[in-house]
Amino acid sequence: MRGLRLHVDYGHRGDPNLPALRLYADVILDAVDLVHGVARQTSALKAGPVEVAGARIWIRNGNIGVVTFNEACGYLGLDAEHVRQAIFSPPRGA
Repeated sequence: MRGLRLHVDYGHRGDPNLPALRLYADVILDAVDLVHGVARQTSALKAGPVEVAGARIWIRNGNIGVVTFNEACGYLGLDAEHVRQAIFSPPRGA
């Protein structure tokens, strides 16, 4: 994941045979982008402080929403706690 201490293969986005996994990965990456303040040029939605706070809560709690952070990580074969620590840890060299 972008700048995290965790390797994620971004090739999932180009694989038409894995639409559900692509969805889970995109949901997690969008939440990480919100938490880290990264705005994608392709994003049609504007994110404010409420959306950023919601993403932080969704990741930290892990069991909120129809698609939970813990489930999304599990479907991708990632350990949710490891990913959570990577998201909220300071970047290397900071």
